[in-house]
Amino acid sequence: MSTLDVDVVVVGAGIQGAGAAQAAAAAGYSVVLLEQTGIASGTSSRSSKLIHGGLRYLESGQLKLVRECLRERTLLLRNAPDLVRLTPHYIPVYRDTRRRPFMLRLGLSVYALLGGLRPELYFSAVPRRDWATLDGLRQDGLQTVFRYFDAQTDDAALTRAVVRSAESLGARLLLGGGYAYRVAAPPDSRCVLRRSSARRPRRVHHALA
Repeated sequence: MSTLDVDVVVVGAGIQGAGAAQAAAAAGYSVVLLEQTGIASGTSSRSSKLIHGGLRYLESGQLKLVRECLRERTLLLRNAPDLVRLTPHYIPVYRDTRRRPFMLRLGLSVYALLGGLRPELYFSAVPRRDWATLDGLRQDGLQTVFRYFDAQTDDAALTRAVVRSAESLGARLLLGGGYAYRVAAPPDSRCVLRRSSARRPRRVHHALA
């Protein structure tokens, strides 16, 4: 039996777990990141691949969330330019489209304002002469097309990069090996992580891979 005393245990090496381990290690905590199968082996390798700024949340009035999403996207574009890049997105408006052009123009303008009017948040209407260059675009009844930019990534590669960053900051990755863990909270609120060798962390963060 052996004992490993750490400040933070993170369960699951998906992007959430990797980010939590990185943040905790950067804050000076001793961290163990546990993963049963493989880094980004679950949802984090089957996402939409988008690092978006939360444009859709504007409609429900979640301005704070949109601002936070845009701030995080800006940080990723700056810190991981080889993994996160801007790509154009298009919003076609037809005669029967519920959201009219003025509504979309207003929403995209608010989106840019919440992001600090940075150049990557500029949007425009695609000239009619260029509509034919957009693959798969149905032009019957088409009134206008807006173009804006959001970010895209290789989600699994990004997760692996965050794990490497966490390790460089002192986090320890325990991967595979048929581990079976049980987390318990004793009466004194001290969290205990048990497997064949006892491990007693002071904090436990649970993030699904």
